[in-house]
Amino acid sequence: MKLKPVITLAEIAVAAYLSFLMAGCSAPKGSKAPSCVIFVLFDISGSTATPEIRKRYFDDFQKILAEVRGGELLVGDVITENTLATLSYPINESFPAYNRFVDNPLTHKRKMQKAVETAKEKAKKLILEHPPAPMTDLLNAFQAADKVFNGERCKDARHKILVVFSDMIEQSRRYDFTGEELTDKRIQEIIQKLRDEKPSQLPNLKGVKVWVAGATAAVKGGLSAQKIYEIENFWLRYFQACGANLTRERYSTTLINFELPK
Repeated sequence: MKLKPVITLAEIAVAAYLSFLMAGCSAPKGSKAPSCVIFVLFDISGSTATPEIRKRYFDDFQKILAEVRGGELLVGDVITENTLATLSYPINESFPAYNRFVDNPLTHKRKMQKAVETAKEKAKKLILEHPPAPMTDLLNAFQAADKVFNGERCKDARHKILVVFSDMIEQSRRYDFTGEELTDKRIQEIIQKLRDEKPSQLPNLKGVKVWVAGATAAVKGGLSAQKIYEIENFWLRYFQACGANLTRERYSTTLINFELPK
């Protein structure tokens, strides 16, 4: 008579532990999407070309790098007079995610340090060495943000963050905010006109958290307080219409309280 094998509790425990390890090491469905996408835009127009402002941009950019822990994708480019035509995404850095079951902590740390240094060097060149642009095409720059966040690589990311290093003064072929009287009515007209364009010129930034660093910043002088409030109100309402999350606290002359989701 053939005896049935007896499975001990110890064998069951070992099998369960191996199954747990395999589950931890296998790639979950949709794992190609980064955990967090950070899209950074730098305004390199003449009004932001002073060494003091460019250095502030670079210093604030390093606050972003200080927050990455692994699993993020960082994309960056400059805002020019024709942003959509000049985009090349020179900053395009993936930070390796850490898997405690298979990754060596020291090896992962070295990979992270290399990725951070690469992003820092690319940003340094982009911010400090790029010649100034004659105009500031902010509105089309946010069309680029739509393409990044909703593209195949990033559409399923759990978190999406936009950081804009700019004085936020649109000066393009369409609008010049230094001369526009941005009343509530005029703001609504501009947003509605963008929405009604075929195709719509109002980007889809649903679920995107926005920081603005450099808003109306100037080394000396600058715009009047009234004009600063007008421009701030425009962008708060614009991003709301795009489905993004921008608060007054995150709209500032410098990068304030920046943090990545844990």
